[in-house]
Parts: sequence; structure tokens; C-alpha cells
Amino acid sequence: MSDLTMRISYVLAGIDMNQPKEVTLGFMKTSDELHLNYVPRFGFRLGMLLRDIFGYNITWVFNNMWSETWSTGGALGEIRDDRVDQSTCLYAMDAPRLENIWVVFEAAKIRTTFFFLAYHNSEISVNRLAKPFHCTVWICVIVVLTVFSFGLREVLILERRLHHGRTSAPSFFSTMLSSFGTICQQSSLIIPRTLGGRLSCVFFLIASYLLYNYYTSSIVAFLLGPPVKSDIKTLRQLADSNLKVGLDDIPFTRAYLNYQEPEISYFIKKKIKPLKDEETVWLPADEGIQETRNRRFAYHCEVSVAYIFMDKYYTPDEVCDVNMVDLMSQKSLAILLKRGSPYRDAFKTK
Repeated sequence: MSDLTMRISYVLAGIDMNQPKEVTLGFMKTSDELHLNYVPRFGFRLGMLLRDIFGYNITWVFNNMWSETWSTGGALGEIRDDRVDQSTCLYAMDAPRLENIWVVFEAAKIRTTFFFLAYHNSEISVNRLAKPFHCTVWICVIVVLTVFSFGLREVLILERRLHHGRTSAPSFFSTMLSSFGTICQQSSLIIPRTLGGRLSCVFFLIASYLLYNYYTSSIVAFLLGPPVKSDIKTLRQLADSNLKVGLDDIPFTRAYLNYQEPEISYFIKKKIKPLKDEETVWLPADEGIQETRNRRFAYHCEVSVAYIFMDKYYTPDEVCDVNMVDLMSQKSLAILLKRGSPYRDAFKTK
């Protein structure tokens, strides 16, 4: 095949399209900063390997877009329109993409995900303080506290009328404050003098003691326990969370965000559209992984790239607190040919 010249496309992000092709190809061949355009550079090396195996010549066709949507436009459209013979962009194999396309071979698998850190157990929030009891239990506590405060005030008014040595009765808010102090194990300055009133206080003290001990033991167990994983498990939950997000700027991710899936559309609506400048969501992997350390930020990139910077920046405790939410399921990446290409038989033979 030494007399043949293959038109092969490759995709790069963040590269000046007007710079000399020799500069671009030099970047593709170098091993510096492998986290930049890592999928295209891997595909480029496979393309060079295929050239050495088959002996054909190559005309490289540069593109800055994998596809305009998940299955049309960009370098993918160049294959369908017969403007190139082959693509080393390593496309994810999906049914909509395989119309009029042949797969030369599966080259790799890719998994991209959001990384973020769970809160430390020592970071007690209002939500954490309320968690030991269900919402209905808290409502019952407030109702019992109110009823007891009202009953205590009526007992004290009755004692004043029956001349049990009491010249005045406290207000409802005073008895409410006293009851709240009792629940918090701070005792009470208001003590009934009748037997019935004192028995009511004893029962209330016992109930408060049990309630307080269960509550404090739950909080202490949380503080001393292992790191708690986040409740965020799906892309929709991430979209509804208060976490800010950032994404690695690679054509693969930009193309996938144009995929009209309900979960993707919902995520874009909640996390990207509200931004004043939507381009600020795209961050380099180095900066994005560092940003996750503030525990209020989720960053999306390919897992092998993330591990490089986690090893560089994360402490052992932070590694234990890592949570992941997939933007997409793991994909198989393949080198593609246009359906009907005369080169397919040659690849199958080899």
C-alpha cells in the first residue's frame, strides 16, 4: 500500500488552527503533558502504528470538533461525507454513530466522571444536627414541649389561686424557655409545689434525658465514625446539589453534552445555563482537581487524568473522601472508516 495516501482526521482542543501543521504534529508526537488532548494523542499514535504496518502515506486533516451533535458534524461528518478516509479520533461506539460507518477495531475504553470530596465528619452542618431524628419526631418534640409549657403555666396559676405560697405565675414564654432548658439538660428554675405538678416534671425530665442521650450519642457516633460517602449518586442529584461544577475541555465531552438525553439536558439547565459566561465551566484538569479540595466543587474528566493530579495534590484523607458520579457510562473507543471504504478488506486481512 506504499502507493496509497490515506486522508486521516484528528481532533484537538485548545490549539490554534492557523498554526503550522508541523507544530501541531510535533505536539501530537511529544510525551509532555499527556493529560492535554490525551484521547486524540493516543489515537494519533495508533494511526502512526497502522501506517507502519500497512506502509501507506498519510495526509493529516485537522479538526477542532469531534462532532457537532453526538452523531453528526465535526470530524465524524467528514468521514460520512467522504472528505477523509479514516479517523484516529477514537469515537465512542454508539448505535446513532455507526450509521454509514465501519469500525476498524476497538482501541480502548474510556470512563469519564465527576470527582468531588465528601464533607469531613467534623464539619457539622445544620442538616447534620437535624439528622438524628426524623422530621415527624422533631414535630412531636416541639408539640410536647409546647403542651408541657402550657400545662406547667396552668399548674403555676392554679397554685397561686390555691395559695400554695406562690404570689405570681410566670408567662407562657417563661415556662417555654424553662422547658427548653430542661430538654437541653440545663435544669429549670420553675418548680411546681404541688405533688401532681412535680410528678409531671419528673416524667418530663426522664423523657428529656432519654431524648438528649440518644441525640448526643448519634452526633458523637457520626464524628468518630468512618468518612461518610455523599448522598449524591446520580447526575440528576448532582444537578440538584449546591456543588459548583467544572469540566475538562475536550471535544469528546463537548460532543456528549449535545446528546439529547433527558439527564444531560437537565444537568445543563441546572448547572451550565445559569452561568453568566458558560465558557467558565471549562477548566484544565490541573486547576479543576485542585478546586475540588474546597469540598464544594465537582470536576469532570477522564479517570486516569484525575488520578495523576490526585496523586499530586490530594492528602491521604482527601483520597478517602473522594466521590464519583458518572456523566456517561464507560464507552468503547474505536477507529472508524466510512461504510463501503475499499480499505476495509485490507484492515480485516491484517
